[in-house]
Amino acid sequence: MKKVLKIIAWLSCGLVALLVVLMITAYFIGSSGNEWAEEGLAFAENATKDDCLDEAARRLSTCNDAIVMSCLVPNIAFGNACFDHASGSSEPFCADRRAKTLPKDYCAVYESNPLCNQGLTGIVAAHCEELANNTRH
Repeated sequence: MKKVLKIIAWLSCGLVALLVVLMITAYFIGSSGNEWAEEGLAFAENATKDDCLDEAARRLSTCNDAIVMSCLVPNIAFGNACFDHASGSSEPFCADRRAKTLPKDYCAVYESNPLCNQGLTGIVAAHCEELANNTRH
């Protein structure tokens, strides 16, 4: 019985330590995402939505499988902030579900990788969904 309690105690300590590490990681990823969003806002001041997607694709194309979260999260934060505040209308990007093929158009320039496509799809899809929700109300 004592052996079982020791195993349970060690497993509990391990789970608590893992939880602490995950919380610290999430904090640092979140805070770096805020910095990148501010950078996206600054970039958007003199950019069109097309420029924002091109820059987001360039940044996302540097992501690789080894650093997925630390690369995707900040670059998507940049892209979302930039796309939201850049000049021009979102409607052309959302019309006729162009958003489904759009990422491939941008990512191909930078030797497309699945993470670039995934990141840009998320940026455009979120924006198109927000646009659709605003026109319904």
